[in-house]
Amino acid sequence: MDVYFLVEEPSMEAVLNIILPRILIDKTFQVFPHQGKSDLQKSIVKRIRNLSHSFPDAKFVVLQDKDSSDCRLLKAQLLALCSEAGVENALVRIVCHELENWLLADMEAIERAFELSGFTSKYQNRAKYRVIDSIANSAEEISKLVRGYPRKVTGAAKVATHMNINRNRSHSFGVFISGIRRLLELEEVC
Repeated sequence: MDVYFLVEEPSMEAVLNIILPRILIDKTFQVFPHQGKSDLQKSIVKRIRNLSHSFPDAKFVVLQDKDSSDCRLLKAQLLALCSEAGVENALVRIVCHELENWLLADMEAIERAFELSGFTSKYQNRAKYRVIDSIANSAEEISKLVRGYPRKVTGAAKVATHMNINRNRSHSFGVFISGIRRLLELEEVC
């Protein structure tokens, strides 16, 4: 295995399983979902330690929602856990504020996923959606915009199927993608 992803929830696993093959061409990966932040943080040291002993060349990515946390302190805390596991070069990324921000940042994907004619042109340039990462309640927001938006995992997977990683307007998504490319020394694919 080339890279292991430790994420806080199954909906992030669903999204990554759809978008990562577009980025990690000729690389293998596995996503380990958890049942929230505390479950993720409790498992980091043990899981990374065990995997790094079995696969010394593997890379590790830890991905957690910011929610209302201070992202710098949260990142430092997660890096410390990776260091405690014996891995100094783990990639830690914080999703601002939550996964649904990344989904809202590609309104064309939402439009296609739910067959919402004119959705992108109606919402994308509104002031509220220009800086997607500033929306603190994006899960609630996407449910308001898309009538009948399905449960988290189903909705996230449906949107991810149509996501274009180069079109996404979330800064934290872009930082995540560029971090993966740097970590694995991948060239950008358009």
